[in-house]
Amino acid sequence: MRIEADSSSCVVAVDAGGTSVRALALALDGRCLGLSRMDGGNPLVVGGSQVARGVAAAVAAAVAEGGADPSEVGGIVVAMTGHMPDGDLGYLGECLKELGVTAFPTLVPDILATFFSGRDAGEGYALVAGTGAAAIRVERSAIAAAADGLGHLLGDVGSGFWIGQGVVRAALAGLDGIGPQTKLTELLQAELPRRTTWPLHSRAEGLIAMVEALHARPARDLARFAKLAFAAAGDPVADRLVSRAADGLARTLAAVATEPWPAVFSGGILAAYPRLAQMVIVRAPKLGPVVVVPDGLAGAAAMALREALGRSIPDTLGRINQTLAPLRERHRAANRETKVKAA
Repeated sequence: MRIEADSSSCVVAVDAGGTSVRALALALDGRCLGLSRMDGGNPLVVGGSQVARGVAAAVAAAVAEGGADPSEVGGIVVAMTGHMPDGDLGYLGECLKELGVTAFPTLVPDILATFFSGRDAGEGYALVAGTGAAAIRVERSAIAAAADGLGHLLGDVGSGFWIGQGVVRAALAGLDGIGPQTKLTELLQAELPRRTTWPLHSRAEGLIAMVEALHARPARDLARFAKLAFAAAGDPVADRLVSRAADGLARTLAAVATEPWPAVFSGGILAAYPRLAQMVIVRAPKLGPVVVVPDGLAGAAAMALREALGRSIPDTLGRINQTLAPLRERHRAANRETKVKAA
């Protein structure tokens, strides 16, 4: 769908993932103006209306930071994980109108935006491992094949949820005496509220208290424990879990790979842990050069500009990244300051 850019001062790109929603306001020459981040969620899990409200809030915050008027937004591209029914998409449009944004959003697959965050166009692959996990093959700038992305209950092998659930299961099995002892048990205990002491070998107190604390959280929150598998490097149980994650991600990528084309890796897990990315590369021979990007935001921005202008501007990604990087750093610094004050 062509976005109407006449009389507009900016467009907005949104990268809506399972964990967070990032929105970026851009001038029509590719300069990044404002950035925002809100809590995210997959519409299939938390509901389209909740995601719509989060996206609308993120758009409004990015536009405000960029100093633009909501009425001047000429178009919005939302790169989203999961599927948003037409009714919820309409509700998103209504939420935006309430905030003064009259442009109607265009939805695109978040993994395609990830691809365009690392490549301007053409052929190649994208592999994402964040809260979920999936791979695509891109031909002529469109998705030609896809694998996994089935959700945390049915697939997403090697994702943050998959690894986090493996961490919890291994930690509890070691404490329960039905699995090998592992450093993951101690690390998991440190992450949970200390309503009691955590005896390492007491089912009655330690295990049951941990189970209660874990069941008090939403199931998908297990993804936050994926980091423990990497923190416990050298522990046989943790290393085996990371190796199995790499095997699964390599199989997902192999399902779509046909030629030694370039690949773009991303996601909160794959981008944060270079060791895992390298393990996947070693296991997936049908790959050309691999670039790792933090998320799909730059790609969504490039897609928004192409939609608005009906063409690509020279060095689109370069223009976007040059001004996006300082915005990201400013937000990271603000977050660090907030955490220090809270402590």
